[in-house]
Amino acid sequence: MDLDALLAEVLAPLGVVLEDDGEDDAMSRISDVDDAGGEPSCTMFQTSREHYGVFYRLDLILGIPELRIFVPADRPPLRMSIFRIRPASDSDLPNWFNRLQEADMVGDVLAANNHLLFACGEILKNLFWSGNSDSLSFPPGVIVTRLA
Repeated sequence: MDLDALLAEVLAPLGVVLEDDGEDDAMSRISDVDDAGGEPSCTMFQTSREHYGVFYRLDLILGIPELRIFVPADRPPLRMSIFRIRPASDSDLPNWFNRLQEADMVGDVLAANNHLLFACGEILKNLFWSGNSDSLSFPPGVIVTRLA
């Protein structure tokens, strides 16, 4: 028995009906848009203190910080909007991580990457929230893509 059939069997008594494979799969659309190319070398998850129900995922992929923001929404099928925020091509943020690798003074590069990624995440979050997610207009310095 495959995993989907097993999951359907377990959820059926609860009244849950799984979607048909022929229907639009939002998760496949998310992965289709995901062209970062590579596994994250560092990942952080956070809940927002300022925005109720909002979650953040912050990744460092090939030396480039990438923030995903999960916002509650009324649109089916996910009932949430997902945005990917990356630094613009003319941004200096990715160079911070390159300089960190080159610096001889850093003893624990992994810890330094974590702290630097956290700081980059705060910058990306501030730029996202200062824009308009409905019209996808944001300040220069970030590229925002609606994934779902």
